[in-house]
Amino acid sequence: MNLKGKAIYIKFNSEDMEVEIPKLILFDVARQVNKYIEFLQKEKKSKENFAIGDNINKAENIFAKILIVSGEPYGRQEVILYLTIAEFLIFRYIVFCNHTIVYFKSNFNIYHTEKFKELFQQIESLYNNLSRSEIREYWNYIKNN
Repeated sequence: MNLKGKAIYIKFNSEDMEVEIPKLILFDVARQVNKYIEFLQKEKKSKENFAIGDNINKAENIFAKILIVSGEPYGRQEVILYLTIAEFLIFRYIVFCNHTIVYFKSNFNIYHTEKFKELFQQIESLYNNLSRSEIREYWNYIKNN
């Protein structure tokens, strides 16, 4: 058993991070998270493993948190999404994939695209503050369980 990986898994599932999301793109982000959940649920039907189930749970938590913060006061330009580090890694993956896929870029007007770019840059900045070795241990732990 990988004790170091388990300790990092526990740490990543308990420590929080803050991500500021422009309210203008909040529902677009929620839609992307929902698409990711649908994709993983199709994968889960063909393969049963811990990683897929864990990612589905985290993505569902992210989706619920987005819906909760969407009800914040109308006058705000941004909302703060509180995610565990583990949820943040999934969120980063979703935003990164959607930022690089031409289909999603073409579905938004230029202003939305600029807001997504700002969100992506913020996420990358937060990601760069995390330990690469701990991230590697975390993913290895999930893959091997």
